[in-house]
Amino acid sequence: MLEAVEALQQAKVVTNSDGQAVVQINLEAWEAIHAAIQPDEENDAIVLKLFLDFITTEALKSKNLQPYTAEMSETAHRLIAGVVLNDE
Repeated sequence: MLEAVEALQQAKVVTNSDGQAVVQINLEAWEAIHAAIQPDEENDAIVLKLFLDFITTEALKSKNLQPYTAEMSETAHRLIAGVVLNDE
């Protein structure tokens, strides 16, 4: 688990070609995160919380955040309207 935390600390937020902030992480860090994730739900929750805390902190530093508006939500709902998923 410690390796995953250290790996997340090495990740950085960069801006992609669309002007969106994305998390950039190297392969070794990605492998450390995956190695730390165990099949039990408690470990999954801890790793997810650490990751979300990290990306939220980094996103707030970048000052490139866009609020998720009602208009964006309506657009997303229009895009998926009528989509039917097959249960398998």
